[in-house]
Amino acid sequence: MDKLRCINPSEVEEGDLVAYIHGDAPPRVVKHVAECAFCAARVEQLRMTDAALLSLFYRSRCPTAETLAAFVLDQLPAVEKLRVAAHVRTCPACAEEVASVKGLADEPPTFLGWLKEKLSQAALAHQIAFSPSPLRGPGWWKGRFEADDLVVTLSVYGDGLTGRVRRRSDLSGVASGEAWLVGADDGRNVPQATIDERGRFQFDAPPPGDYVLLLHVAGRDIRLEKEVRIG
Repeated sequence: MDKLRCINPSEVEEGDLVAYIHGDAPPRVVKHVAECAFCAARVEQLRMTDAALLSLFYRSRCPTAETLAAFVLDQLPAVEKLRVAAHVRTCPACAEEVASVKGLADEPPTFLGWLKEKLSQAALAHQIAFSPSPLRGPGWWKGRFEADDLVVTLSVYGDGLTGRVRRRSDLSGVASGEAWLVGADDGRNVPQATIDERGRFQFDAPPPGDYVLLLHVAGRDIRLEKEVRIG
């Protein structure tokens, strides 16, 4: 580029080339750069320098992503909240990030997400007894599971299952609740059953597959450690 010369040095200035890389140059400068190899090469140098500076200093004085998320969720102290709000009003990049976080925060939780959250926090019911029934065919078995003071008995047959939840100290059962069979698919079809006042529940012919049994009884979430295979 040292041997090149601008075809008309009086036609453009350094500021015109900076405006060109930011898309603000007037038509005469655009036309000049298109015709002048020297200025076109200079534009590329300026573009590389601009990109390097941008990557070095971009949003160096902006709040962190964690602070912006806390701002959206209204978790900042009052003074910090006012400071971030004033910054967001003058910073397009942070305003865009805040809008994006708000969009995620406003999305209603999916049913599957809600179930997975309950599964992750549920108490684990460990298998205490297991009794297959080979005479009735494959897939028939009875089991007993315990989680603290709760006992779950389960009978799995060909295309369904029945169960009961009770406390060790109360053979009559527990308060009513809900039961779900959470499979390994995308959760569009999650069989659900009601646990009656005697702690009994039943699933009739759910779709074949492997499931985790999740129970909500007595204000608690319980899941069986053993997967239940149906069909």
